[in-house]
Amino acid sequence: MKNQQLEKYYGINAKLGYGNYNSPYALLNLSTKRSDEYMLSAGFNHYSSAKGPVLDNFSGAGVTNLDVSGKYFLNNLTLFATANYKYQTYSIYGYDPAEITSQLIDILPLKQKLNIFNFNVGLVDNNLKNNIDSDLRLGINYLSNNFNISEFIFEFNYDFKVRMGDAWAVSALANYTGFSLPQLA
Repeated sequence: MKNQQLEKYYGINAKLGYGNYNSPYALLNLSTKRSDEYMLSAGFNHYSSAKGPVLDNFSGAGVTNLDVSGKYFLNNLTLFATANYKYQTYSIYGYDPAEITSQLIDILPLKQKLNIFNFNVGLVDNNLKNNIDSDLRLGINYLSNNFNISEFIFEFNYDFKVRMGDAWAVSALANYTGFSLPQLA
């Protein structure tokens, strides 16, 4: 097969919608394709509902997601990185409906709001001519909510494999996950 020069192509995917329970929806994905040097992508997604099937406003929910990722292809290695932000909100329900009608309930404390940040970077061996495979990944995850509670997670993973002929291989995996949780009184 001949080596043919590939023309540049940029991928775009977009959707808009609106549904029952006052629910807007939006999606946008952008990416570069067919490059021997790199691959980049970005995405946006939003879905929410002001009202839900349980007590109208008391079961509304929503999620908004933003992400970017990229890969850079070297001779024998691939370097990659991803970053993601997610904002999620939903109503907390599951209490006695009789209390709602007999008391004035403030809707704001009944909403849960989450902010989630993720960042990952890694290096992967893509040399098919040797018998060694390796994969190194580092990740950071952070979550916080509107009740001043947060958590932080750091992850380290390293996977190493040596093939010994067609039937045998020696493999080693090292991973570490460290996290920080809030001190509750």
